[in-house]
Amino acid sequence: RNRTLFPYTTLFRSQGAEGGVRVALPAIRAMAERTLLSLHGIRMAKVRAQRVRASKKAPETLRLVLDLTVSRGTPVASLTEAAAAAIRTELRETMGLEDVAVESHITAFSDAVPAGKRRVV
Repeated sequence: RNRTLFPYTTLFRSQGAEGGVRVALPAIRAMAERTLLSLHGIRMAKVRAQRVRASKKAPETLRLVLDLTVSRGTPVASLTEAAAAAIRTELRETMGLEDVAVESHITAFSDAVPAGKRRVV
């Protein structure tokens, strides 16, 4: 296999009506993290993207594990549902993926103001 053409060993194959494309898992992870950071209440996000290999009964799919730092006082149940829905929508629109498994872990609560939101008085 020629490593100069495909430098990432972790590629996900997306098959659509027009053909197939290989997407690097770091690219999927970065897209998911940008989507998460745009949601109100999420301070930090780390995403782990994993391929779930195809079996005789199911095609290859994707699994995302979200490690989230959220604002204190944020209702985490609705936030994690909104986060999973936003990521699934993004993956459906950009890659045509359905049924992506999304698992959320709340790793911390924070009172800190995000770096870009500080007020200068």
